[in-house]
Amino acid sequence: MVGWMEVFLPYVEGYDVGLGLLRATGEPRNKSIKGMADGVSLALGGEGSITLTRVETTEDLETELGINVSARGGVGIYKVEDKFEFSNKCKLHAYSLALLIRAEQTLGFVQIDELELTDNAKTLVATNPQAFVDQYGDCFIRGIKRGGELLILIRIDTRDQQSRETIKNTLNASAGISFSAEAMISLNKTLQSTNSETQIFIKNIGGLAAPVSVSTPEQISAVIAPWTNSLQTLAAPFAVTLTSYKIVAGFDPPDPADLQHQQDIIRRCETLRYSAIDGLNQIDYVLSNRKVFVTIDELALTTARSGFASDVDVISQARAFAERNPIQAVEPETYARTKLLRPDYKLTTLPAAMPPLPLKPIIIPNLTGWYAEDLDFMSAAVKTPGEEGGYWTIDEYINGVPETDQDDPPIIRPRDVLEFLAYHRSLMIDPEPGYVPQGQNFVTAQDPPPGTIINPGDTVRISAGGAYQGMIMPYDWDGKPR
Repeated sequence: MVGWMEVFLPYVEGYDVGLGLLRATGEPRNKSIKGMADGVSLALGGEGSITLTRVETTEDLETELGINVSARGGVGIYKVEDKFEFSNKCKLHAYSLALLIRAEQTLGFVQIDELELTDNAKTLVATNPQAFVDQYGDCFIRGIKRGGELLILIRIDTRDQQSRETIKNTLNASAGISFSAEAMISLNKTLQSTNSETQIFIKNIGGLAAPVSVSTPEQISAVIAPWTNSLQTLAAPFAVTLTSYKIVAGFDPPDPADLQHQQDIIRRCETLRYSAIDGLNQIDYVLSNRKVFVTIDELALTTARSGFASDVDVISQARAFAERNPIQAVEPETYARTKLLRPDYKLTTLPAAMPPLPLKPIIIPNLTGWYAEDLDFMSAAVKTPGEEGGYWTIDEYINGVPETDQDDPPIIRPRDVLEFLAYHRSLMIDPEPGYVPQGQNFVTAQDPPPGTIINPGDTVRISAGGAYQGMIMPYDWDGKPR
């Protein structure tokens, strides 16, 4: 195998030193190497590390987990359901930010130092190299890491662009440095001060089972130390080294050009799979959090969601076909058209106008003293930036666009109220005694109260009646402060 000698793979139950594997799939074959596996000289147990890495896509995450083609040096994957399940649960998408904390503890590394083919393998490779590959694969496991691996992903779903930038800066400052309780406390404070929601996902291989009650970054420090200490008695194999047969007596299994074609198709399938999964996660987030966005095109989103779900299935089938048929391997669109008899099949793309997050948090201003009907009218008349429909933008209102030809001087309203009404369209008027339909009904109370951060779809209730009984009305009908 030209240009390939050794790579680390996640451990799979049943893997053992000296066992042959197929590079394309990672599937085990017969034991091909004899020799004693023992500890590596001067490689003491108890070595460990904790890394903090910003991840933005499913591909980023699976690269860090060691389960994508690039991380595996092109070697196929075989039964690492636990890590794939972890990746699927994390559901990264374009509206999220994420930090991966990966702790690794190695309690010794064993490998075969004196490499020699078993007698049966020697006989077969001398007489029938292809039969050798069928029985023993085209590479083998030389060593195994023992200890444990702890994976913690903090996913933050941001509700507005301003909060997103604040959190992103904090994550960038944390990533790439050593893990510390102080860094987690700092991140926790940032999250508490922003309009966001946090989920924490934990997976461990070896050691104590990770707790499921962790909900804030500052609680993570209390997870790592007990897990590390438990590895002395609860260690497990968690990675293997895969080596080319070329290192054994110069033998190099057949590597025809079609195997490179197979690898290219497998890599392409994996890239397309990541795109489909991230698109699916992004649409699921929007559909599950409608209130976060000002407007959504539900029909376009549900149509794209069905398309992405179908794509994931087709891509998986195309990849499996490529693994079994190196020469006939084709990309997913071609596979669907020729093998699944879907002549018009095309991979799905995200709708052109995915809904944006609000530019900054929606904070309820003090609405007390306004005319209720005036607020209700403006909630439909003021446009958000880039929005289609509506009457005027916030700045046009601020700069004095008249409502009628008789407005002289033009009506000018405060920016905080206009921004609130532009991004928020769910006012509900609760009539009080004395309320006059279409009359001049003053707002006397509001729920939630001023200063509350809300989402565009949340309902704000304003109580209104025929007479204002509170402090002096802050704004007249023409928008002039009193």
